[in-house]
Amino acid sequence: MKTITALLLFTAAVLRAAPIAPESVAILYNSNIKESKDLADFYASMRKIPTANLIGLKLSAKGEISRQEYTTTLRDPLRDTFVKRGWWKLGQNPQSVRLPVSSKIKLLVCMRGVPYKIKRHPIPPEQAEKSRKLPKHFAAANEASVDSELAMSGVGRLTELGPVNNPYYKKDIAFSKANIPYMLLVGRIDAPDFTICKRMIGDAIATEARGLWGICYLDLAKKGGGYTAGDQWLQNIAKMNSTAGIPTVAGTPPTRTARC
Repeated sequence: MKTITALLLFTAAVLRAAPIAPESVAILYNSNIKESKDLADFYASMRKIPTANLIGLKLSAKGEISRQEYTTTLRDPLRDTFVKRGWWKLGQNPQSVRLPVSSKIKLLVCMRGVPYKIKRHPIPPEQAEKSRKLPKHFAAANEASVDSELAMSGVGRLTELGPVNNPYYKKDIAFSKANIPYMLLVGRIDAPDFTICKRMIGDAIATEARGLWGICYLDLAKKGGGYTAGDQWLQNIAKMNSTAGIPTVAGTPPTRTARC
């Protein structure tokens, strides 16, 4: 599974999302890296998440791993943990695919130290026919974001090739109330170093308490072609910010000129 189409529309969803209860949050860290465990403990204490909801797996220290590494060291052990702890109750859909039919965990938060990318690998013979039927830009694409894969990690027999439809797409309801037990909302605490990660956690909590203050900077590409739509999205954000009273500077760095 290369990606989940329009994975979560995360920013828009957060603006109107109902809170997810701390007991419905699981934290994943790399038990081979002490700082990853420390960060998980810190995040749990700051967000009042039960320590029983922490999951430590022995993972590679590299950000990019193979598909086999992902399956054997991350996905399968994580599945086992969810079942053994009683977080998932497994069943089957009408197509006889095994998947969670109920879930106590809505949100999985990966700490810095958990790999973030699955490498592209040669198409195995059993997938060659499907590969030939896909559009050219998907035909050999089996690399993936780890977080995207984890979002649907409970579903059996999920394809590695091409996009997979996002079951949460266009649901005008908070994820916590969407009743999609086989899908996880996946987030990540990551930065250039662990000190910054901790600061980000503290800053987020302070912002929730005091409100968001400062200037919003939007970097426009202004290169035309495929960038045009993205630039338009950012310009629309600038207009909405102006209406909401949020100071915004939009332009091409380092010469931003359009102030709203």
